[in-house]
Amino acid sequence: MDLFNDVVKQSLRLASDAYTSASSVVSKAGIGKMLYIENNLPEPPPPSPNGINWITLLGETSPWIRVAGLSGAVAVSMGAYGAHGLKRVGEDQKAVFETANRYHFIHTLAMLAVPMVNRPNLVGSLLVVGTTLFSGTCYIHGITGDENIIRFTPYGGMTLICAWLAMII
Repeated sequence: MDLFNDVVKQSLRLASDAYTSASSVVSKAGIGKMLYIENNLPEPPPPSPNGINWITLLGETSPWIRVAGLSGAVAVSMGAYGAHGLKRVGEDQKAVFETANRYHFIHTLAMLAVPMVNRPNLVGSLLVVGTTLFSGTCYIHGITGDENIIRFTPYGGMTLICAWLAMII
């Protein structure tokens, strides 16, 4: 029991010392610099040649990150539905559904890079529309077997190609 009490006292003293040190650093240098000072890191780099300050970028919340989060949640939900809910469909429909889900995930991950491109609203919009058209029509075909809806899938694919090309402009 004495050993336990000693460990608790030592832990409380260390926590108190850390709090005191952090408080003094925050009041002197500000919260942003505290991470660099505490971890002995160099000052943040200047903005890159294309004007992106990565430290600032990573600290901001872009609406496109939220869109990617929503898209990822839908992709996981659809993957779960495909794994557990497609019991009475043919193998061809399952394959189309799995392709839709794979492309949905890939382009959801691409959406995470949208804040880093020169034209984020263009690229993000093209990714959302392309993913919706491509994966959406494939999902519908996979679930219902509707052959008419699949004719819109190539438009989604072309839109996704445009989104990837828009990343370079």
